[in-house]
Amino acid sequence: MTNACRQTGTNINKAVIGQIGLGAAGYAIAKMLMELTGNAVLGADLSADAVKHLEAAGGKGSSLNEIMNACDIVIATTGAARLIKPEMVRKGQIILALSNPNPEIDPTVALEHGAAFAADGQMVNNVLGFPGIFRGAVDAYAPRITHEMLLAAAQTIADMTPAPLRE
Repeated sequence: MTNACRQTGTNINKAVIGQIGLGAAGYAIAKMLMELTGNAVLGADLSADAVKHLEAAGGKGSSLNEIMNACDIVIATTGAARLIKPEMVRKGQIILALSNPNPEIDPTVALEHGAAFAADGQMVNNVLGFPGIFRGAVDAYAPRITHEMLLAAAQTIADMTPAPLRE
């Protein structure tokens, strides 16, 4: 997301962020983003309990349509292929459809329908971070992995990612 914001000129601290799917991954992403930005994340899930859990952490319950209409950044971790319809994409959105092997919307389709940046779970995956995070924690004899450690790892990965080629 850091690089998507860099590439599109989006200020993450001012962006409205939506998380579709509040399972383990989605809830962790939403919580990390709320801690990072200090802003509520809009969250949608089929489970009312998952939405209540997000609200208890400072998020705001929402729906798929509300998120697609209101959010500058949309993250989806639902496992539901093609959940996001092309006509739902707003011009300029950042869309991370992270379910594998089939994303909520194909990044190419999202871009064709106006997204400023789009990626799927094959391009963006938590497997990029975990080996280094765990190795760093072991090497530092850290008793737990903190929010600050996760942010440092995310920032390092973003800083090491090459800039896209411009045509």
